[in-house]
Amino acid sequence: MVDPAEKVVQHSVLSPLPEVLTDAEIETVLLAADRYRRQTRPDARPLYLAGPAARYRHQKSLMP
Repeated sequence: MVDPAEKVVQHSVLSPLPEVLTDAEIETVLLAADRYRRQTRPDARPLYLAGPAARYRHQKSLMP
């Protein structure tokens, strides 16, 4: 049986660690997203995308 992946060259890479936003930066993002939500033509998508960062910050603040 022929393995079609046999001739595919594999190159391992080291990916950089993601940058973590500070609490002040998260607050700025949430305020900007909330402004979009409160416009004449409301758009909640930015707030939806920023939500996980806010939830993580909240969970982190609850840790002992």
